[in-house]
Amino acid sequence: MSVDSIKRFCQVLSNSLESTIKADLQVDSLEIDCKNLPDSCGKRAEDFGQLEPFFTTLSEINKTPVLYWFEVISENTTIDVYNSHKQYKDLKKKATPAIKKSYSNTSKVLYVGKVKSNMRGRFYVHLGYYHNHNTQGLQLYHWAKQIGLKVRLNYIPFSQDMALLMQVIESNLARELQPILGRH
Repeated sequence: MSVDSIKRFCQVLSNSLESTIKADLQVDSLEIDCKNLPDSCGKRAEDFGQLEPFFTTLSEINKTPVLYWFEVISENTTIDVYNSHKQYKDLKKKATPAIKKSYSNTSKVLYVGKVKSNMRGRFYVHLGYYHNHNTQGLQLYHWAKQIGLKVRLNYIPFSQDMALLMQVIESNLARELQPILGRH
């Protein structure tokens, strides 16, 4: 990579950041009552049942980078959430986010993540319905349902030119929100 190509790349990043700063970024959200998650969820829209509105909404932003975080909105304590997730993780049935050695016991943010595209697919994994057990996600159906966890999925769609910067943005937000799960 030559110095000129590095400069061109930096200019592209600069232009992307400038347009994002000028854009009207909005946080959208979806609330999920995990105790009501269906026992199975197919891949067709008609298989989603009560989750269909979530998947329809997320399909609208499926080709763009998205920054998202799950926020605990039920009365569950941080310790209860942490312990329930850890018990499930210890079973090693499906890949879940990293367990932190120390975490903020006052945090109400469960997890911070990002996608460069396919938010709908990522949400499917986080719910726990994806068939590949090695794909890491929250797997909410498998542990959060039993404790009656309610979460709010907050998300911000970005323009496609921000895809290269999503990791940096995710890390910064995670530092600020101090999620219970995941390493950043």
